[in-house]
Amino acid sequence: MLVSAADHYLDVVTTEAEGRILLRFGDALIDLETVPGFRIHRSHWVAASELTRVRPEGRRHVAHLRSGKTLPVSDAYVDELRSAGLVEDCATGKRSGRKPSTSISAQGETRRASSG
Repeated sequence: MLVSAADHYLDVVTTEAEGRILLRFGDALIDLETVPGFRIHRSHWVAASELTRVRPEGRRHVAHLRSGKTLPVSDAYVDELRSAGLVEDCATGKRSGRKPSTSISAQGETRRASSG
């Protein structure tokens, strides 16, 4: 599942369907608290099962999804992804941090005020 903010709407993509709904991103994060996943950007939340890796590209990080799509990762969320073992070291290609967990909540880092 992928949830992305687009103005006052959310684009929601699941394995079954995709669509656009009128809902605030913050409210969606509250609704997703029981679903294992990560907020990776001020506008994107991704289910843990959809994330394959996070790689540095230049000065930024990019999340790679099972669908083949890539999304930007804000610096504010890299440490949580690294702790979950999803961030690859650019020199070795190996992941850093502990083994990925399936118990990370959607709310995760919403307490941080980040512009990107």
